[in-house]
Amino acid sequence: DPSERNDVKILGVTLEVYKELFRNLLGWVFAFLRRQESKALHFEFHVRDGFNYICRTYRMLSLRGRGDSSYAVNDSNGDTRSYLSKRNVKRANSDS
Repeated sequence: DPSERNDVKILGVTLEVYKELFRNLLGWVFAFLRRQESKALHFEFHVRDGFNYICRTYRMLSLRGRGDSSYAVNDSNGDTRSYLSKRNVKRANSDS
């Protein structure tokens, strides 16, 4: 069931973010192997951004779990959706 898959989270982040990270990682590797420096740099940026997003989300959730409300995440699903929509806009702009 697709709705159940959206509920699955690893380190506080939905699987959609990991799929996007994996796609960008593959793009980075293939662009590097083809010596397409511009594309490799583009994908490298997205891999680093995705990885930092996962780390930041996990860090904020773990701080909230310890009772430090100053770093609490209001809505991790909202953060995930905004992250993915930002990714899709960038991808659409780069494809054109």
